[in-house]
Amino acid sequence: MGADIETEKTNNEVAEQLSRINEQLAIKNRRSRRIWKTIGIILLTILVLYILLAIAGLVFYVPTSDKIVINCFSLI
Repeated sequence: MGADIETEKTNNEVAEQLSRINEQLAIKNRRSRRIWKTIGIILLTILVLYILLAIAGLVFYVPTSDKIVINCFSLI
């Protein structure tokens, strides 16, 4: 009978330890997921900005042959 009580205490202690370990792993997984989500958002933002800059470069690019050059000295 005495061995049954000690085994039950040991099982309860193991269950409590496993419960704590499970909670710690859950916290670690949430932290890891949050970090990866933040990294993904940052990379996506950089990609979108890069694409917008490329589009802006195409839209506002004027070849040198199309530029109008005014010679100030010919007006004098």
